[in-house]
Amino acid sequence: MRTVKTSFLTITKNFNLTEKDNPSSPAFTNITKLKEMKVNSIKMYGLYVGVKQEGFVAIEKANDEVFYMERLAVHPDSRHKGLRKKSDRLCS
Repeated sequence: MRTVKTSFLTITKNFNLTEKDNPSSPAFTNITKLKEMKVNSIKMYGLYVGVKQEGFVAIEKANDEVFYMERLAVHPDSRHKGLRKKSDRLCS
């Protein structure tokens, strides 16, 4: 959860978003919201560099032909290193 929250906190700070005005932002996620995603059959994957999680993506199946990538996140310390592209390839 650290990776998701930290990754999206940069966005919330840049746009002055708060949990009150944007409660669905991944920056404000919590274990309850992640459990709800799991109950709704949303698959969640972590991208690791060694033993440290540096990325996250959730995949939701809309129908037999359409899937949605949600909450694609790369930790700020690992940005600009090609990790998002690796996540894209894993999901395609």
